[in-house]
Amino acid sequence: PGLGTVKMTQGKLVTPDEAFFNTASVLYDAVYVPGGNGSSKLLNEADAVHFIGEAFKHCKAIAADDEGVELLKAILPEAALNSIGVIMTHSSNLI
Repeated sequence: PGLGTVKMTQGKLVTPDEAFFNTASVLYDAVYVPGGNGSSKLLNEADAVHFIGEAFKHCKAIAADDEGVELLKAILPEAALNSIGVIMTHSSNLI
C-alpha cells in the first residue's frame, strides 16, 4: 500500500515502483493479486480496493491465486467472478 521495501516470504526485499495511492489501474493492461499473508491486509486499504475495482470496471484482465482469490471475492460482485477476464486459482490446483 505504501512506498518502501516489501519483505517476501523467502526473506528477499523487493522495492515496488508504484503504490496504490500514487497510480491508477487504468495505466496497466492487467492486475495480478498474489496469494500470501499480505493479500488479506489489502482489504483494509481503500486505495487497493479502489485499484482492483477500477481495473474491473475498465475491462482489465485480473488474475489471483490462493489468498488473492479471497480478496477478489470480497471486492468484486459475485457476477464479476465468473467473467472471462477474471482468472482465479489455488496453487494446489496447478499441475
